[in-house]
Amino acid sequence: MTKQEDALNLAYAAGLLDGEGSIFIARVKTNKNKSGLYFGLRIELGNTNEQAVRWMQCYFGGSVYERYADIDTRRTLWAWHLRGQQALGFLRIILPYLRIKKPQAELAIEFQVRQRLGRYTKEHTNILDEANGILMAKMNRGLV
Repeated sequence: MTKQEDALNLAYAAGLLDGEGSIFIARVKTNKNKSGLYFGLRIELGNTNEQAVRWMQCYFGGSVYERYADIDTRRTLWAWHLRGQQALGFLRIILPYLRIKKPQAELAIEFQVRQRLGRYTKEHTNILDEANGILMAKMNRGLV
């Protein structure tokens, strides 16, 4: 694949994420730590065009699943998602091509890098993660 083809693929993926995707920090329940709670980076893209969603999976990895059929059109919605380090890698390579969700991507990258480095105590991490989650939610709703 040429550099130009690579750039076109990255721009296409960024356009799909900008228009049809979500970048968010999820609060996840677990039994692995004392609080039973942790925060994790997630990326999800939903579309009724299965081919577009499968293309994302083939090119960037992740998982695809059938979410539900739209009641009005009876069309199936396909969802592609990435988590954690895989999401971090994806965001790093498409960041220059993002337009709408670039601030969320930058925050998500910072969040995941900090998570990976583990530079804070568990209490600090939980507080910072919750704050990042609130900020990300506000960004996604256009409030920031």
